[in-house]
Amino acid sequence: MASLWRRAGQYLSPAYIKGQLVQALSLGDPPEKIALGMTVGVVIGIFPTFYVGLILTALGARLFKYNMVAAVAGTAVATPLTSPFIIAASAALGSVITGLDWTVVAEQIKGEQFWTAAWAAILTYLAGNLILCALSSVPTYLITKRAVVEFRRRRGALA
Repeated sequence: MASLWRRAGQYLSPAYIKGQLVQALSLGDPPEKIALGMTVGVVIGIFPTFYVGLILTALGARLFKYNMVAAVAGTAVATPLTSPFIIAASAALGSVITGLDWTVVAEQIKGEQFWTAAWAAILTYLAGNLILCALSSVPTYLITKRAVVEFRRRRGALA
């Protein structure tokens, strides 16, 4: 059991994370493929895929030829620490879009309109989540592409 905790600690250490980031930026693919992979990973990480996100990411990478390592790294945006914020932002955006009042939904769920309220809540959440995915995709692509180009430029200047 101690070995498991030691290994988990290694994966969470700043040195390991930095090494993985450097490896991702050093990948042989063009910056566009790496940025696309990261973007797809972030979108899949934000979207509620219920633990099949990595499988979808791997299948998509094979099918659409984006960078799988970057895509898997992008799915890490959804962690136990960030998921509550993603859920809250999705619900808030969905409420703004649909005009649904969550206090009314809570009362309906407690009452006899459970299924009606549940479907309204799910559709509202998904509407907000899709907007959140769209809003995160463009900056993710642009930032990742710029980071890869800049990293390679600096690394080439040092060599």
